[in-house]
Amino acid sequence: MDRYIEQNLEEILSRSLDGNKQAEFDRRLESADEYTRHMVAVFRQQGSMIRSSFQVPEQMQDELDPAPGFYARVLQRIESQRVNVWWAAFLEPRFSSRLAFASLALLLLLSFSIFNTDAEPPVTATATPVEILAIPASDGWNETTQAQDRNVILVDLATYRE
Repeated sequence: MDRYIEQNLEEILSRSLDGNKQAEFDRRLESADEYTRHMVAVFRQQGSMIRSSFQVPEQMQDELDPAPGFYARVLQRIESQRVNVWWAAFLEPRFSSRLAFASLALLLLLSFSIFNTDAEPPVTATATPVEILAIPASDGWNETTQAQDRNVILVDLATYRE
């Protein structure tokens, strides 16, 4: 098939060529071989059949339009047949944003508590002052060391109640 005929075949079938291009196409078609002329004739016949099948008289146009509420009923039926799955709630945008907000709040709370804790645990007394005072000295009461005296006083002050 001639290249010019191939490129302009769609416009010929849709009848959108102007006078000069139509004359050029007809001249090229007359000089083309028998197979090309036959194929263009078949294409024209099929194009006119397709156009005539899609033409609807104006008085029938109202009959072909869907009834009011048709699209709403179709959408409602589609929604009623939709299968609900348990994980669909996780795909909702509101759930995702709430989950992200809760995760961020938890992260901030944990980071705040980590930065505000001391590295060393607090010192707590494991014995009551009575027990510490009841510890016998190795060689008598007068021979206690200065460190033991400080510990006794510190525990006494730490556990003092009025």
